[in-house]
Amino acid sequence: MAGGLCRTGSESGSFIISNQSGGISKDTWILSPEPDRTLTALKVPPDRIAETEEEMLPSHAAENLFWVGRYTERVLGNARFLRTVMQFLAEGNKLNTENNQHTEKSLLVALTQYTYTYPGFTGPQSQAKFANPWTELKEVLLNERRNGSLKFNFLQLQRVIHEVREHWSTDTWRVLRTMEEEAGPGHPLSHQGHLRMLHTLDNLITFIVAFIGLNRESISREQGWIVLDIGRKIEQSLLLLSMLKTTLVVRNSDLVDYNLQQSVLMSQESLVNYRYKYRRPIDLRLVLDFLLFDPNNPRSLTYQVDRLNAHRKNLPEARTGHALAEYERIIVEANALLKSSDKDQLTTLTADGNNYHLLDDFLSRMSLLLATIPDVISKTYFKHEVPHFPSNDVHLS
Repeated sequence: MAGGLCRTGSESGSFIISNQSGGISKDTWILSPEPDRTLTALKVPPDRIAETEEEMLPSHAAENLFWVGRYTERVLGNARFLRTVMQFLAEGNKLNTENNQHTEKSLLVALTQYTYTYPGFTGPQSQAKFANPWTELKEVLLNERRNGSLKFNFLQLQRVIHEVREHWSTDTWRVLRTMEEEAGPGHPLSHQGHLRMLHTLDNLITFIVAFIGLNRESISREQGWIVLDIGRKIEQSLLLLSMLKTTLVVRNSDLVDYNLQQSVLMSQESLVNYRYKYRRPIDLRLVLDFLLFDPNNPRSLTYQVDRLNAHRKNLPEARTGHALAEYERIIVEANALLKSSDKDQLTTLTADGNNYHLLDDFLSRMSLLLATIPDVISKTYFKHEVPHFPSNDVHLS
């Protein structure tokens, strides 16, 4: 060592040194007998340093990264839909008409189904909650002991983030600490009034989007990134399917349908892009085309399934012979179902004109397929008796 911080004592021969007994600290330098000698911390010359070999990803780390992806999208999706519902309720210039009342009830029921915060606005006390929805909305936002609430999901995200802390950059940690200061445990977020709740949602959404963006910039496109992004794409797909199923499969009046379709686009951060692409009023056929089938829309189902299909080729092989592995078969089947569907057929009404039965059937089948992928991946790769996540030499480009 070239030097260090040393402790010195007042008594010669005593190795017990403390401040109470008069010990002090001194900055100590070790002088070389050869003043021109160059000191280096390298054990070998730079040209002899071997490249670091890629390590296999531990199974526990792979599973936690997968759930970081899922919980990130779950918190973001729930926060955006909750904000959309609150904003609709809080509009001061909105007329208290039957159509608007119907829209409010439809959005509140959809929120309970979307976040799985049952009984919520679907239970026996729903009529009383419709009369004063803000009490229930505050519970969905702030009650950390309620399964499905935003605070509950955020704490789950925080837990898995800390399980794989070595994957986050310095700037990412700065965002995470700021986010935890506002929404972490010990911070009840007991804001009163809908404006403060909307402010809390705005901040949380900003932090989550920053976290996602920093991950895209700083994580190497290797196995850790692959399982993280697979988790994100699966959750995005399931949330989108759930939202469409809870809001758009039932035929309402033209104004109510317009309000619901606009709310879906807003909560998917797609309203501006929709208007720019189509330059037409909101229409169900175009909404489905944009959110289900547009390969250039990063929020569409086609985009998510395409990414899952690309990622499956970069996962370690788990097939027997020439047969597809189970998760590969599911992704291929989901992709085929998506490619064979048509927006015109999906918007066909039943004979009584009350619902879009083909759309309902499509969303249910697609949800069932995609919901089985996490279990299959978990059984295939997250086997913790095996010390490491299987490795291969193929990486995401």
